[in-house]
Formats: sequence, C-alpha cells, structure tokens
Amino acid sequence: QQGPVVYICGEGMAGINARVRGWGKHHGVETDRVPFMISSQAVQFLNPDAVVELAERISQMEYPPKLIIIDTLNRNFGDGDENTTKDMTRFIDALAELRAVTGACVMVVHHTGLVETGRARGNSSLRGALDTEVQVDPLGEGQVRIKCTKQKDAEEFRPKFMDKNLVQVGEAPDGKPIETLVYSLDPGSAAKGEELAAGLLAGHTKKLGGNQRVTAGVIDAMVGEVLAINPDAVTVTLETRELSNRLKLAGIPPKKTGEYRTWAIKNGRIFDINGKTFGVQINAS
Repeated sequence: QQGPVVYICGEGMAGINARVRGWGKHHGVETDRVPFMISSQAVQFLNPDAVVELAERISQMEYPPKLIIIDTLNRNFGDGDENTTKDMTRFIDALAELRAVTGACVMVVHHTGLVETGRARGNSSLRGALDTEVQVDPLGEGQVRIKCTKQKDAEEFRPKFMDKNLVQVGEAPDGKPIETLVYSLDPGSAAKGEELAAGLLAGHTKKLGGNQRVTAGVIDAMVGEVLAINPDAVTVTLETRELSNRLKLAGIPPKKTGEYRTWAIKNGRIFDINGKTFGVQINAS
C-alpha cells in the first residue's frame, strides 16, 4: 500500500539527503513533492516517553505515514543490550505500540552478525516477533540479492536482485563531482536465474525419485540464482539455514531436511565447507 514514509535516521545523516536526491534523479522523480519525511535524530525506543512523543507527533501529521523505517536498530536502542531477551522484548513492545497508535507498517534496518552472517545479530526474540524478514547480501559486480528469510502468513517470495548505480547529485567547490549510490531492481537477472535453474533441473534430476528430485531441484534453483548474477562463478556457497528453509518450502518434512542434505553430499551435489555452509562446484563449459 503506497503512502507517506517517515524515516528515523539514526546514522548516515550526512549522506541521506544526497541519497534521496540521487534516487529522484535516477528515477526521474521530483523528490520535493514526495512525502518522504526524515527525522533529525535517532529515537531511544527503550524510553517509553520517547516512544509516546514520537507516536503523537506522527499521529498529528497532515498526511499520516503508511510506513515507518527505523535505521538502524542499534542506533535507536539507547543504552539497552540487544543480546538480552529483556531489552529486546522492550524494543519489540515499543514497535507494537508505535504501530497500534499510527496504523503504519514498521520496518527496522538491522545488521547480521560478524560470524553468523545468515541471521540478524542479537537476541532471537526479535525474529520471532517479525511478520516478514528480508536479508540483503552483496554479490559482487555492483549487485545485491534480496531474499525473504521469514514470512509469517504467506509463502516466502523468491529472491530479487538489484543493480548499483552511481549518480552525480552535485559538484564540490573544487570541481569534483558529488556522487551517491542508488540501487534499482533488475528483473532481467531474476528471469535469467529462473532459466538457468530450469536447465539445471532438467539435466540432472530425470532419474531421481520423490524427495531426492525435490532436493536436487532446490539446490539447482539456488545455484541458478547466483549464476544469474555471476555467470563465471566456479563455486557457489549455500547457507545451511537457507537451504533447509527452501527444502521445507518445497515440501520436504522439517525433520527430513538434514537427511536430504546428507544425501546431496554423498551424491556429490554439494560439499560441506564448515558445517554451516555448503559449496557447489560449477563445471566449466
């Protein structure tokens, strides 16, 4: 549902206006007429008074927002510890109150862990409270992948891809260009991934049965999505959690995903890298 947006900017304030101008220039939109409102500071969501004040200000806007973006969780977390259930629950409750008062969708920008890059860092109660979780991963060559890692009341959407665009938004006093990054959806790469995945599936699963065929198809589809971005890749890595989720979505019983990962290893379709990541060797043509 389209509508005004409130962006609570906890970091990157110096560059956010350039990002907005760059987005407008790239897409041919006059951003002065776009209802995209940026805060001048972070909000301490563990402070009940701060949350009440924010909700009241938003409710009094002439055009109430349909979306509230909080960037980032850490910079809007105050003096709390994002690794504890107590503080994370307080944060979640504050978001619920904000949503109830304003009627807007609330989106939180958060970081992954340094070691466990396949999950949001901090206490797991945050993920449990989410309706939707989306992870953005860099793929090299100026592209990123957007994948749905949780969808509470619907099927997780297939990965989407975006291209990086460098946009000039001004000129410095010394004559050097002032540039910013703008990402835009690349529907062509997603279609290419589907085509590659279909080819892999057709060529490698004809003699398999039941769940083996499903497992091989899921692996081939995931490989195809990466090859759509990097056709020259020699090795493709697959995260255990993502592979398990995709197997479950494809109909493999949750308690059987480990069994079929083992089958894939024994049959040379994937190889174990570190217990949390698997690799697929791509044969050079």
